[in-house]
This record gives sequence, C-alpha cells and structure tokens, in this order.
Amino acid sequence: PKTLFKTLDIDTVPFDLLDENEQPHYFLQGSSVDVMGGGAGSESGAFTLITNQRVLIIAHHLRGFDEHTIPYNSITAVNLNSGVFKKRLTLQTHGGTYHISVSNSDDEEVQDAVKWLRKRRRQGDQDDSSEDPLDRLERLRYLYDNGAITEDEFEEKKASLLNEI
Repeated sequence: PKTLFKTLDIDTVPFDLLDENEQPHYFLQGSSVDVMGGGAGSESGAFTLITNQRVLIIAHHLRGFDEHTIPYNSITAVNLNSGVFKKRLTLQTHGGTYHISVSNSDDEEVQDAVKWLRKRRRQGDQDDSSEDPLDRLERLRYLYDNGAITEDEFEEKKASLLNEI
C-alpha cells in the first residue's frame, strides 16, 4: 500500500513490497535502525511493518533505502527498551541483531506490537490466516483510522475478511 510509505521519498521507495495476501498488523516509525552481525550499519529513518508473514524494515539513508526482511522463524528474542525520550525494539535473530528505533510511534501501539511479535515468534513461520476474521477486521480498521491504508485498500480487505465469516 502506497500510504504506508507516505513519509518516505516517493521516488525511491518501491510500493510492491507486500505480497498479495500479506496483511499488515503494525506500522512503527522511528529515527534509526542498527543491524549488528549482518554486515549492515546504522541508518536513519526506520519504518517497521509487522505483517502476518514477516517483519519488514525500511531503513532510509542518504543513498536511498535498504529493505530488511525478518521471517518469524528466525527471531529468537524480542525486547523493548523504553527511556524517557526514546524507545527501541530489539529483534535477535539467528543471523544478527536489529536495534530499531520506534520513538515516533504511540506507546500503546508499540506495546501491542511487542506482545504480538512474541506470540507470533512462538508460532514460527506459519501464516495467521486461521486467526479470527473479526480480530483481523478490527486491526484493519485501526490501520485505516490511523491513515496507514487508503479507503479503497480498507474496503477491499474488509470485503475479503467478511467473506470468511
């Protein structure tokens, strides 16, 4: 969805990052991402999209952007460090550690995302399509109300979810 990346440079971000059946659950924003052990360095402008299939991090920097995809079965730990002014989500994986600033996101949304990530991590790589469609519809409404998806995207996904009920 194009609106998920509206705060990034429209000329440098590909809008086809989500798979056809991929459902976004949380969209977190921060100032940086630091990848340790994976060969990547610190970057500015971190946008983290948590979906039913993976964690997708868009790291904006002077050269453009980098995309980091983290499958759930590679996550070994999920931690949240909260200070007075900064919040940092840490995802420990088999291949490295991602320190992701989420300071520009709502505290409650970050807490909910961390709980959801921990639950999803325990499930491994399986899709959450067996989850109650009404719960998925509620999250979809939250994304629409917060401007993360357009009305057309909301209506399309809503119709699909209502067909599952």
